[in-house]
Amino acid sequence: MRHLSCTVAVLLAFLTPACALAQGSPDATVARDIAAAYNLTGDRLMRQFATKPGNIVFSPTSIGIAMSMALYGARGATADEMRRVLSLTANLADTTSRGEGQLTSILNGYDRESLSCPSSAKLVGDKCVEPIGANGRCDRNGEMKDGLCLTERLHPTSARLSIANALMLTGKNGDLISTDFTQNLTRSYGAEVFENATLDAVNGWVKKKTEGKIERIIDTLSNDAAAVILNAVYFKGRWASAFAKCDQGVGRDRRPHCEEPFRFTRDVTAPVKTMHQTDNFAIVAGKAYRAIQLPYTVSELSMIIVLPDAVDGADAIGKKLDTPAFSELSANLNAAPRKLVDLSLPKFKTGYAVGLVEAFKVLGLTRPFRDDADFSGMTGKAANEDPIYIGDIRHRAMIDVDEDGTEAAAATAITMMKSIAPQPKSEEPEVFRVDRPFLFYVTDNATGAILFQGRISDPRMS
Repeated sequence: MRHLSCTVAVLLAFLTPACALAQGSPDATVARDIAAAYNLTGDRLMRQFATKPGNIVFSPTSIGIAMSMALYGARGATADEMRRVLSLTANLADTTSRGEGQLTSILNGYDRESLSCPSSAKLVGDKCVEPIGANGRCDRNGEMKDGLCLTERLHPTSARLSIANALMLTGKNGDLISTDFTQNLTRSYGAEVFENATLDAVNGWVKKKTEGKIERIIDTLSNDAAAVILNAVYFKGRWASAFAKCDQGVGRDRRPHCEEPFRFTRDVTAPVKTMHQTDNFAIVAGKAYRAIQLPYTVSELSMIIVLPDAVDGADAIGKKLDTPAFSELSANLNAAPRKLVDLSLPKFKTGYAVGLVEAFKVLGLTRPFRDDADFSGMTGKAANEDPIYIGDIRHRAMIDVDEDGTEAAAATAITMMKSIAPQPKSEEPEVFRVDRPFLFYVTDNATGAILFQGRISDPRMS
């Protein structure tokens, strides 16, 4: 496999706070509109995912970017339908890559790490220096070294937010994808492009870009596959206020096992591992729910927990919190005064895998999955010349929330398939049933001579 380019874009994994965008910039406005479109698609997909029991985790941004890369190569009615279902107007779709570039430049700064010291120490260079006592020794728990009283640094302020895009061209049909499209995808989406890609190459790329959290995105790669459009997201952030470890207890109430009752249904309760802390947080009360905002050390980023009043109310609240309602909730939390909160939150770690073709069909997206789909912007040829279509869309995601923070990853793979040339439809055959005595002639077509002729009255006779 030959690696053609190595540009990686950086983008927000799950939340895109409007306050993180530069105000007044046309590109920032486009970026917000694009994020809203991705969120809207995510909300509509979530309503389908929620019809089945179990945990759910997915990345609307990952799905949105992968689909927008596919849209970048769609034309005609196929592009129109994709824009409609993805809530991307023609003008917005045309500027998607520019808006994401704005997001990239802003959010790239979140992938940072800085040093911090205990309140009794000062940061000198890259070292935390404690005061030296009158006796010439360290006043506190520092260690004397080279005339300085050094103490351990606190956890660094850090957050990693990264998204990588790739286009994997298969060895058999990869030449169906035009050079113009691959170059545009690299330029507009920072996509890496690979030739002669195999199943192992696709999954290996995803595993690498998600820090090993997602080991496989697809299980098979069809011989008819021309390319796989990939998006991989990785996020890791520390809480601004970490939860107490189990062996530290909470105040005077030590909880060595950190297990507390959790009501799964009105009738079923069982203990789960639960984290605790008391600190200042923003809380907003809505109709039949309360929401709390948990910031990470990078203050622009946070996790919002929505707690229904009713034990079985999560799905009902989820339906009410559509994209506009959730945007309003986020704004209210950002504006709300912080208050002292005794917080208990279960630790959780979960993964989710889903095929999105049927889900998008429910939303009204059908043309991209048909043999007559128009991705001529991807092939650089006429719509009916070597056509390709979306054969599969796979999405996988995971999230791990503990006392220190959150680690999450998501990947989306769109497999572009070579279309099988449609066979011309034959007319309805005329019925010709030889079921009675018949005549026959053997003729010479070149001369018209009848070589043999006869009649068959009873085929049984010899």
